[in-house]
Amino acid sequence: AAAVGAGRAAEEGLSGDPVLWPAAGADAPPGLAAWVARRAAEAQEQEAAQRDRAGALAAEIAVALRDAGVGGAEGGDPVAAARRAAEAAAAEAVRAESAAGTLRDRVGERRDIEAQAAEHRREAEVLGWFGRWLASDRFIDFLLQENLEAICVRASDRLLEMSGGRYTLDLAAEGEDAGSFFVVDRHNADQRRSVATLSGGETFQASLALALALSEGLADLGGAGRLSAVFVDEGFAALDGETLDLAIDALESARADGARMVGVITHVAQMAERIPEGLDVERGATGSRVRRREGGALG
Repeated sequence: AAAVGAGRAAEEGLSGDPVLWPAAGADAPPGLAAWVARRAAEAQEQEAAQRDRAGALAAEIAVALRDAGVGGAEGGDPVAAARRAAEAAAAEAVRAESAAGTLRDRVGERRDIEAQAAEHRREAEVLGWFGRWLASDRFIDFLLQENLEAICVRASDRLLEMSGGRYTLDLAAEGEDAGSFFVVDRHNADQRRSVATLSGGETFQASLALALALSEGLADLGGAGRLSAVFVDEGFAALDGETLDLAIDALESARADGARMVGVITHVAQMAERIPEGLDVERGATGSRVRRREGGALG
């Protein structure tokens, strides 16, 4: 106390030797009372500031506990309450993770069941479709449709060649037009339209393509024997010179590829000139006379 008093007395400009104070009967150094009062005021200010800080911290703790879902702290120990809340939250997290794992298993099981159900549904649809087509009143229609589609594919290739790469054939399988033929115009953005829109010469080309395809695919129809002869009756008069050449080339190809006889009945001189082997019918005043022509590619 003597040292502190000496220091503060020195700060206040006190005279004398402070180390020897207080001596018996000596008065207090000048200014000591003021210093003590000032120190007391400073201590009060610090105590008030600390009290305010403690209140602020208590408020922050209360907010933190409320946000964490912790109720009133037992015994006034917020740390213990927060620790218990954390332990409860950890236990709840473990239970939630377990529940999530169970849910994932159930979701996976449900997906498997849905996939199996979809597979069974597709199988049932296919079997139902076969069941309907295999019925006695529809089985023949099914076979005819299948063979007609095969003939359409062959005829489409033939028509594409005869039309100079312009037309192919398409068969409607469903709807009101089921079983009807359409043409696809490759020179007009693959437009699909009815065969009724073809010109006379184009209609003849399509008909000839179908006839040749039918003769080629006859052996596939229920084991039937091959067609050894094909006869085409007229229709060539509707063709221009270039289209007529393509039709004749198709007939020659059909004869060569299938080793079959192709017979043509025609009044077109250009066609007759390309068929050196055959029968010429000459009309006379007293009747008609048949003359045989020998040698050539067609007969």
